Amino acid sequence: MKKRRSFFRRHSIAIGILIVVAIFSVTSTMMKQDLYEKLNQQGDEYMAEIERLERTLNQYQEELDRVETLEFVEEYARETLKMVSPDEIYFQIYYTDDE
Repeated sequence: MKKRRSFFRRHSIAIGILIVVAIFSVTSTMMKQDLYEKLNQQGDEYMAEIERLERTLNQYQEELDRVETLEFVEEYARETLKMVSPDEIYFQIYYTDDE
């Protein structure tokens, strides 16, 4: 009479391959999930940076719009360059410590 081998002995190679594939699949899925979470976090950080840069850009645009006005040019010329209109006289008073 022939001895019957058990199911696991007859298919040991197939079961071994199946176990290796299962371990690989689980490991691969876990690694992909970790990568997905890191990329989502990085994407959120980039979106926050984009929003911050857009606010800064809007501030610069407002400043540029203000600088292009005649009022700003006149104010800058008077305060920084000490310029006056043609019909004005500029007086500069010097104080000494002798008083």
